[in-house]
Amino acid sequence: MAEEFLKHNAAETQNRFRAASEGLAHDSEPHVIFKKRVPNAIVLIRTGDTTQYANRIIESA
Repeated sequence: MAEEFLKHNAAETQNRFRAASEGLAHDSEPHVIFKKRVPNAIVLIRTGDTTQYANRIIESA
């Protein structure tokens, strides 16, 4: 997830995302680096969510 998520979203939104991903490993990186990783993805899921910087890259272990 982009580091900017924390800067641009209210605490309530951040808490909802934390609760939804409870128990999962979580890393953040600058959005510009995040965007460079997207073209290497095998699958993209478009949810239509409009939360700023809420995109995630999910990696298989």
